[in-house]
Amino acid sequence: MKHQRPEWITEHKARVLLQMGLGRIAALGDTPALFDMVADPTDKQALKLLFGTDDMGRPVIAPPDMPPERLAALREAFDRTMRDPVFMEEAAHENLAVDAMGGSRIFKSPTRKFDPYVVRIQDHALSRVCRKISIWSVSRSSPTS
Repeated sequence: MKHQRPEWITEHKARVLLQMGLGRIAALGDTPALFDMVADPTDKQALKLLFGTDDMGRPVIAPPDMPPERLAALREAFDRTMRDPVFMEEAAHENLAVDAMGGSRIFKSPTRKFDPYVVRIQDHALSRVCRKISIWSVSRSSPTS
C-alpha cells in the first residue's frame, strides 16, 4: 500500500490496523504487530513458519552446483546494482520499494528449526484453506440451472 497507493496513507484514506510478519515496519509507528501479541512459544513458531520468508521478498536464486567464483560475481553484481543511483532513481520513479538483502546477509541468518507438531498443524490448516478455495472456485465457475 505504501508504494502502490501512497496517497491512502498521506490522505488518511486507509489505516493499517495490524502489522503482519516477523519484523516491525518503522513507518507504521505504534501500529500493533501480530508477532508481538503472541506469547505462546508454539504459536510463535507457527508464525515464524508462516512469515519466515518475508524478509527475503523476491529472492534471486541460482543452481546449487554453481561454481563459487561465478556465485561471488553474481552476488557482487547484485549488490552493486542495489547501490546504483540510476537504478534507485528509476525504482523510486516507479514507486517500487528497494530494500535489498544481499546473499551473504541471507546466509548469515540463523537456520530455523521447527517443532514437527507446528509443521503438521500448519500443513493441515493450509490444506483445508486450499480445499475450501478449490471448492469455492468450482462452485463459482459452475453454470447455474
